[in-house]
Amino acid sequence: MMYLCASLVTFLDSMRKITALLAISPVFLSGCAGMMADYNVDSLSSDAVAQHTRVQIGTSECPDCFKLKTYTTAPIPGRSFRVVTPELTGWINVGFRLAVTNVTENHVPQYRLIANLTNNGAFINEVSFFVEGEDGEYVLLNSLNKYGMNCFSNIATGCSWKEEILLPIDRVDRALITDSPLNVLVGKVRSTRSKTSSDGYNVKYETSFKHYGVTLTIPPASLKGLQQAVIQDGSAIPSSAAVLAAEAKKENQELQRRAQIQAQKKIEKPFKFEIGTRICRQQGPWKITGYVEQAVKERIQIRISDMSDGNLRPGSFREAIIWDLPDNWDLC
Repeated sequence: MMYLCASLVTFLDSMRKITALLAISPVFLSGCAGMMADYNVDSLSSDAVAQHTRVQIGTSECPDCFKLKTYTTAPIPGRSFRVVTPELTGWINVGFRLAVTNVTENHVPQYRLIANLTNNGAFINEVSFFVEGEDGEYVLLNSLNKYGMNCFSNIATGCSWKEEILLPIDRVDRALITDSPLNVLVGKVRSTRSKTSSDGYNVKYETSFKHYGVTLTIPPASLKGLQQAVIQDGSAIPSSAAVLAAEAKKENQELQRRAQIQAQKKIEKPFKFEIGTRICRQQGPWKITGYVEQAVKERIQIRISDMSDGNLRPGSFREAIIWDLPDNWDLC
């Protein structure tokens, strides 16, 4: 019986992709209800969500990095949506998991939504993700990674892929504090520009936006359970304070880098006024090389002698003489 149920679950999982495109409701067999437990997380408590949360230690590049951890919940029920309008026509079928990971820049923990999509029509290979705010407006979310693209045209035409989305900490915290679901819209936005009035001199227009797609409802128990699993394992949960500290550190490092560059330029500047000094400048993939021929006040005359990417020289290159500021060049 278990073998038969497992086979049916695999079959039904494949059918979800097809039925999402053909508008057919899949039939679930009551004899396999136990095999489908992970898909019914709406009724689970935070303890149950924590129990079903899995942790991956390390990465494919560094399997021994035991401090790098990614916590992932069981799948949250997906939604299907069909759009038939003059602007858009297509299907969206999306299921998802929640995750917390410190495999990030500076290892600051982040909340993520890992979406599993099978779409066609206007949504066949690209959608956007939005989070609903307090005022009912939708805010565009940052897509971090998109992978596993697989397009097909057998029974129906479409594409399936996975996509990782950054969930803002403040939105997650607000949902946890108010014990309310976090709503994420998956789809596309279309803008409409319409005339509103005229003062006799100028016509006034108003731009309105309409969202097309699926609203994913993330239950509070799923958010709490994920946090609970992370804390019980001894790891840090995402926090605004940690993000601010990381941003301050990054900004400070950037200021130090710029200060070092300026200090180095100040040391090099007198040498750039000396006749015969070899100087260089990077322009895209090309390294431009020249020699100082004379100096007048704060500008130098440069004979451009070479332009190369290390192997090739552009066919249109010709030696030339230019005037420029020494700060635009480096010693080489």
